Amino acid sequence: MPRALDSLNQGGYVEPIDVTDADLNPVVALLKLTDQAARDRAREQIYGRLEDFKTACARTAKAKPISDDLRDLETVTTAMEPMRAIDQPDLALDALESLRSKNFVLYRRLQWQLGPRRIPDLIRAVDQGAESIETVAREVLAAIAALSEVIAKEDGRGAPTDYAARSLAVGLFRIWTSFTRRGTSRHNGTTGRFPFGEFVEAAGKLIEPDFKGRYVARQIHEASREES
Repeated sequence: MPRALDSLNQGGYVEPIDVTDADLNPVVALLKLTDQAARDRAREQIYGRLEDFKTACARTAKAKPISDDLRDLETVTTAMEPMRAIDQPDLALDALESLRSKNFVLYRRLQWQLGPRRIPDLIRAVDQGAESIETVAREVLAAIAALSEVIAKEDGRGAPTDYAARSLAVGLFRIWTSFTRRGTSRHNGTTGRFPFGEFVEAAGKLIEPDFKGRYVARQIHEASREES
């Protein structure tokens, strides 16, 4: 079965971007707008989508390979073995808490497996003496065992979805169709031009120089056809 979660937005503040009107002018020009007010509105909207893209790139944690996830879970399992946890409770709780910075997507998956109880609440309960480390360790171990079984059956083949890129392309799709009233398919003929793809790629490269805009633009174009 496919991976249950291949990336996750960690949240946070909007990332500033170093993009000027001069940088945006060639992108706006691809819309072929004749009205200056429309060009100004389009430029403002494109800028906003690029801010969102930069923020999503910075805040999105991607899942590690399945082998890494299982190894990270095994590390926590070792630290959480009841007798070891009773002997070294701080090390056990540190292993659990450090998963957040070491493997954020896995941490969230383990959190959901433990739900509705939150990992920070479990750690706090032990620190405050409300629950024993042994009780919490056994609860965590049961969740890890269940999650490990799920992960071991997942299919790690193929590239994970780039949600940040898709989100940018969706936003630019709306700008393109709203301002140009044109479709997003390739042009027929020997040139094989793809105006919408060129627009997405030109915009994305202002943030990520290696951005593959035509590829993600095709994905959004195909998705829009399926919905229509």
